[in-house]
Amino acid sequence: MQTTQSRISNLALAVLGFVAAALVIAVLANARLPMLASPRSAFLALAIIGCVMCPLGMRIETYGWLNPFNVLGIVIGSLITLLILAVLLGIQLPWIADDRAAIIALAALMIVKVILAWIRAIVHHPSRATA
Repeated sequence: MQTTQSRISNLALAVLGFVAAALVIAVLANARLPMLASPRSAFLALAIIGCVMCPLGMRIETYGWLNPFNVLGIVIGSLITLLILAVLLGIQLPWIADDRAAIIALAALMIVKVILAWIRAIVHHPSRATA
């Protein structure tokens, strides 16, 4: 049974996920967005959305820090943090040519984390418990 906090968390994750997806699609379509005049500002907005989504999706109180899916999520989150720092500090990465490529890399890593959370929810679903 879902708690009220869990339902609110799920709703927040869904809304943030849709906003993140719309942002990435807009960047890929070269659409101009109000307040996001450059790919750099779009990257920063996506990074902020991801940083808000991360603790909501980890569900530490339910799964714990040492859940293998959370540990893998932490590793991927660390890669995301390094990507964000590289972009902010202007460090050129071999596979990231520009801010648009950084947005694609960030979005891909975020998608991997979302997929991990879905798999974790399936694997650890209460109905799967055996008596």
